[in-house]
Amino acid sequence: MRMFGVHRSDVLESHVAVIGGTGKYEGANGYAVVKVVDRVGYDQVQGFKAKVMTSEKFLLFDVYLS
Repeated sequence: MRMFGVHRSDVLESHVAVIGGTGKYEGANGYAVVKVVDRVGYDQVQGFKAKVMTSEKFLLFDVYLS
């Protein structure tokens, strides 16, 4: 699957075009919604009872094909 477009970091979600694919999705067309998901958690420091806050960012793709 090929995606064309720009993921903009200044908006909550971006829309990009999906054109073509391989195998089961050969010739597929549609669009994808790209969102940034922030995962916040706590990790315990080895040897200490203190916890450290961690943050990770992921890209979430919701793909809609026609």
